[in-house]
Amino acid sequence: LKQYCRKGYAYEACQEVLKLAEQELKLSQVLAITNPDNFASQGLLKKLGLTLVKEVELPEIERPQQLYSISLITTN
Repeated sequence: LKQYCRKGYAYEACQEVLKLAEQELKLSQVLAITNPDNFASQGLLKKLGLTLVKEVELPEIERPQQLYSISLITTN
């Protein structure tokens, strides 16, 4: 909803997801895919520390999408 846009909610939620991925799930990497025209999502992913890896072809989507990645340091 428009009244909730640009308030930082997505950033805060994604930070918690990355924390969960690292601390609870012990993942070493998280991937994200976004549409090349979705500049807001691209900015969010970059702000979270993800980097663009490459464009990928996905079934049932006509044009390539952007694949982002972040490496997590897990402590066992």
